[in-house]
Amino acid sequence: MFKTKLQLLSVSILSPLSFFYFLILFLQPSSLLYAQQMPKPPGPGEMAPTWQSLVNEQLKEVTLKDWRNTNYIVLVFTHKDCYVSTLYEERFAAFAKTYPQAKVALIAVEVINSPTELESTITAIKKKQRPFVTYFDKEQSVAKSYGATVTPEVFLLGPKRTVLYHGAWDDSLFAEQVKTAYLEEAIEAMLKQQTPPVSQTRPSGCPILY
Repeated sequence: MFKTKLQLLSVSILSPLSFFYFLILFLQPSSLLYAQQMPKPPGPGEMAPTWQSLVNEQLKEVTLKDWRNTNYIVLVFTHKDCYVSTLYEERFAAFAKTYPQAKVALIAVEVINSPTELESTITAIKKKQRPFVTYFDKEQSVAKSYGATVTPEVFLLGPKRTVLYHGAWDDSLFAEQVKTAYLEEAIEAMLKQQTPPVSQTRPSGCPILY
């Protein structure tokens, strides 16, 4: 843990807001401060909540039913200024290119902290040209309904839209240090009609500012 914090401190330049998120993460490794006020996340085997006030880049509302023809959905809550989320961008992109969208779809949900942030967030995400879908939780209603407390935080939804895995993407902030890829192992197990080796882990990242 101490070594990881020192590695984080060695980062050269962060935007002011990213640095703000990083300080929160450094001082509050867990999100327990927020968890007491949040709904309990749906556990493995439980139905995933429906989506409310979730919009795409054109500000059109989207729902889970829009993905009725996709077998598995990987829902990952993110924030454009969260330093931890930015560390995972390349892993998200590589994952999205691994599977056909009809079989496994990666959907990033950008959690919006204030109404004034929506437009700038959409602009920033367009510039990233992500190879996966991004939606915008403009009222934080979806993040709250899932009990998400940090970014990034992952939910794997099955064909019946039950939660198959919830937690961290993998076991390290740094790609070169990953030993266990929780999400990918869960996906591969499900595609082989097997039970995921791990169905729940503790996510770590930037606390969502509700």
